[in-house]
Amino acid sequence: MSQAIRAKFDPIRTLAYTLITSTYYPVGTELSHPARAIYIFNNTDRALYLSFDGLNDHMSLPSFGYWFFDIASNKTRDQGWFLAEGERLYAKTPTTNPTQGSINFTVIYGADL
Repeated sequence: MSQAIRAKFDPIRTLAYTLITSTYYPVGTELSHPARAIYIFNNTDRALYLSFDGLNDHMSLPSFGYWFFDIASNKTRDQGWFLAEGERLYAKTPTTNPTQGSINFTVIYGADL
């Protein structure tokens, strides 16, 4: 029996600039699978704060900046640690509201062959 898995992608999660304010707002839906890698792209004209609980600032992302986190893509089935199913990304601005763009959240998970 093979322990190999293949990479699969959730549909992209997007939050338009018109919804980004000084209060955390969710970027799309909750994760439907444990994430092995995530890619976040701030395609707005403002720096943003990001959170995984909607309360605490966990990271900042500059305008037109991105963050790729390879959590466990080189592991097999149950190895490694993951961003858990049910987690959600939230975004807010620490300054003035953006006037263009969106924030995009891509999730890569593993599936049996």
